[in-house]
Parts: sequence; structure tokens; C-alpha cells
Amino acid sequence: MLLSIKQALGIFACVLAFGSPLVGQTSADTLRLSEADALRLGLERNLNLKSGRLGVDKAETDKRVSLARLFPTLSLGGQYGYALKKQIVYFGGDAPEGGKGGAMNPFAGLASEGIEMGQTHNITGSFSAQMPLVNFQLWESLKLDKLSVEQALEKVRSSEINLKGEVRKAYIGALLAEENMRVLDFSLKAMEENLKSIKLKYDKGLVAEYDYIRMKTQRDNLKPTLASAEAQRKLARMKLLVLLDYAPETPLVLTGNLLKDYESYAVQPKVKTDEDVSLEDNAALRQLRLGLRQIDEGIKVKRMEYMPSLGLSFNYTYNFASNLLHLSNHRRWSPSSNIGLSLSVPLYTGGSTRYGLKSLDLQRRQSLIQMTETKNQLNLQRISLEENQRQAVVQYTASLQAESSARKGLSIAQVRYRSGQGTVLELNDAELALRQAELNKNQALYTLVIALCETDILLGR
Repeated sequence: MLLSIKQALGIFACVLAFGSPLVGQTSADTLRLSEADALRLGLERNLNLKSGRLGVDKAETDKRVSLARLFPTLSLGGQYGYALKKQIVYFGGDAPEGGKGGAMNPFAGLASEGIEMGQTHNITGSFSAQMPLVNFQLWESLKLDKLSVEQALEKVRSSEINLKGEVRKAYIGALLAEENMRVLDFSLKAMEENLKSIKLKYDKGLVAEYDYIRMKTQRDNLKPTLASAEAQRKLARMKLLVLLDYAPETPLVLTGNLLKDYESYAVQPKVKTDEDVSLEDNAALRQLRLGLRQIDEGIKVKRMEYMPSLGLSFNYTYNFASNLLHLSNHRRWSPSSNIGLSLSVPLYTGGSTRYGLKSLDLQRRQSLIQMTETKNQLNLQRISLEENQRQAVVQYTASLQAESSARKGLSIAQVRYRSGQGTVLELNDAELALRQAELNKNQALYTLVIALCETDILLGR
């Protein structure tokens, strides 16, 4: 009984020591991704988006900096001075003998040595406040800062749209590589089975050596294609992982399927017409429009340099002056205060404001030309994407028909070959036709989905 208890405790300890890390390893090292998971991780982990969001925070902070200039600025100051040598003031005593200086100068009879002025110790404490009352340029600059925040937000929105499009394209590209790999792998296994069957017949003398060599050659020719597909599969996975800010060697399992998840796009195509498509939400156009508004607001801010400004100031000072540093002597402390208005009227700035306005006007013209050119390019891109979608739907429909015919042809070729009526050449051609039809179907569906992704990016969705 005692031995069995010890054995049980030993087994339990082994499970705790070795079992738990193995379970954790399988769950932690492998990344399972659906398209929704990939989009979510991309928005959470992408470094470019993180930088863009920090740019929004910076624009908000800059806006608060400008807003703070509307409020009073308060400051405290203090100063201590020690007189090493006091100033000497002369009031008279320098009139020439027999002159009339004494009659004209009431201090002429005083001693000529001079009098020391000031105190040995001087302490000053001050409180000051300034506040703008009228500042047209500052008021207009607040609107410009608000537009800067909108521009930063639009850049983040544009980055999110582009990122979602790139993640979707990378995910679908990885699914295409998976599906092509499956087709080629299935074709290779079918050839291996056919080769075994033909080898048995060849060994028994039922088929010619040419048939065996022909099938073996076709099998060997498929292996480099399969190796190339495997390399493309690895590259597609690495591209997706890097886009999501993961290490390229991270184990990855894609839970999606190209045909099951996206075949509905081709069965019920939603190709937009000119009336259905609007470029108003296009990220590039929105940024150009915001940039144009910023230029217009910058022109207003520049014009405000011609306007006067009015400010309010207040100052309160407490002074101490004495030859003895007795701070408790309240009679030596004397307060003073003043309040005032300051008016500034710009008269001449050397033409800097005028030329600044001219520069902004030229920049505005450039933006208008750039916006027109961008619209033309976007319209051309929209037409191209619509045509790509139509062609992809046609190709997918044709590839479905070709696949159906190829499957039927392969079935007939297999029956004919087994019955001795067909040749291995017919069987090889039928298998090649089916494989090519499946690859064409995958490529057509991929082209359609990619065109839809690029259309979403173009329309700012």
C-alpha cells in the first residue's frame, strides 16, 4: 500500500514538472488566425498606426498650447542686492569765487564732498500678470490648430484603411498559396498512386515501358512545381506575420479557406457602377481638402498680422531697503503696484506679411492643381478596378466550367485506361487539365477578392 502511494505521488510530480510546460508551449507558440483576427491584430500591433495615434496626441497637445495663450500668465520674482560702493551725489559747493553761481543755485553753499545715496541691503519681491485682451492673430490660429488635429485624425484613418486592405490582401494571398499547395499535393499523390499501378502492370508485362516512363517523368516534373509552391506559401505566411508585427518564423495556422469563405463574391458579384461609386471618402482626397482648408486658414492668420493687439498687465512689488539686514523692521518694507494697457499697432514689417500672403496663395493654387490631378488618377484607377472585377468574375465562371469538364474527362480517361482502350498520354493530359483548371479557378477568385480590397481602399472604406 505504501509503495503504491509513493508511485502515485511520483507520477503526480512528473505531471506537474513536465506536463504543464508542454501544454503551454502548444498554445503559446502557434498563432491561429482568421481574417477578422488578422485585422484586429493589425490594428492593435502595427507600428505605423501607433506612430499615427501619437501624432494625434501631439496635435491635441499643440492645440492646448495655443489655447493656453488666451489665459493670463502669472509670475513671481525676487531679487536681493548688496551695495559694495554706494553712489555719491553732489548738490553744490563748486561755484567759483566772486561768481553768481550762489544766487542761481540754492545748493551752492553746501559742502562739496558729496552725499552717499542708497541703502546697503535691497530686497525686492514682485508678482506680475499679463493677459491678451484683443489678439486677432491668436484667435485665428486656434482654428488652424483645430484643422491640424483633423488632419492628424485623417492620417490615422487613412493608415487604418490602407492597413486593413494590406492585411486582407496578405491573408488572402496566404490562403491562395495554401489552396494551390493543396491542389498540387493532391495531384502528386494521385500521380504516385497511378505510378504504382502502372509499375505493377509493367512488371507483369501488361503495359509498355513507355507508359511507365511517361508517368514517372510527369511525376518528377511536378516536384519542382510543388517545391516552388511551398516556397511561395512560406513567403506569403512570413509577409502576413511581419505585417502583424510578429516574428517571421512564428508558427501559423490559417483557419480560413479561400473557396469556402470567398466563393460568394464570385457567385453573387457586386461590381459597382459609376452611379454607385463615390470618391468623397477617399483618404488622399480628404487629406488634400483638409490641406486646402489649412492653407485658407493660414491666409486668414497671416492677414491678422495687419491688425492691432491689446494687452492687460498688472504688477505688484514689495521693496525692502536698509543698511542693516533687519527684516523684522516693517517700516523698511514698502509696497507698490500698477496696472496698465499695452497697444501694439503694426505699421511696417518690410513687406514680410505681403510676401507671406503671396506665398500662401501660390501654395493654394498648387493644391488645387494637385487635387484635380489626383481626382483624374483615382477615377482611372476606379475604372481599372471595375474592369478587373468583371474580368475576374468571367474567368472564375469559365474556370468552374473547365474544372467540371476536366473532372469528367479525367474520370473517362481513367476508365478507358483501366479497360485498355486509353493510353497513359490521355490519362496524363486529363490530370494536367484538371490541375490547371483548379489553379486557374483559385487565381481568378484571388484576383476578384484583391480587386474588391483595393476598391475598398480607393473608396475609403
